[in-house]
Amino acid sequence: MKNIIDSVTGFIEGAPVINVGFKGGDLQTRLFTASAILTLIVLTAPPTGVSDSALRIVTLASAMTGAIFLMTGLVFTARTHYAGIVLTALPLIFKLLIGWQWRWVAVVFGLLVLGGSLLNLTTRRCGLNKMLHISSA
Repeated sequence: MKNIIDSVTGFIEGAPVINVGFKGGDLQTRLFTASAILTLIVLTAPPTGVSDSALRIVTLASAMTGAIFLMTGLVFTARTHYAGIVLTALPLIFKLLIGWQWRWVAVVFGLLVLGGSLLNLTTRRCGLNKMLHISSA
C-alpha cells in the first residue's frame, strides 16, 4: 500500500506547474483562440457549403488576429504568445489545405489543435509557456 501512495505522490510532484492563468490576458485569449478554431472548423467542413473565397477571407482575418496577439505578447507585458502562434499558423495551414481541396483533412487537423487547446484550458498547463518560461498563473 505504501508503494502505491509513494508512486501517486511522486506522480503529483512531477506534474508540470500550472502556468496558465489570468495575468496578461492569457486565459482570455486562449478562450478566444478555441472559439476561433471551432469557427474555422465549422466553416471549413464541406457540408456547410461555404465558398473557397469566403474561407480565404476568414482564414486571413484569423491569421491577422493571431499576428496582433503575437505582437502584443512580444512588445508589451501581455502573455498572448500561445494565441498568437496558434492563430497565425493554423489559419494559414487551413488556407493551404483548402487550396488543395482537402477540406476534411483541414477539419481533422483543426479538431486535433482544438483538442490540444481545450486540454491546455482544462489542465491550466501549457508546454509552450513552459518552453518560453512564461507563467500567467
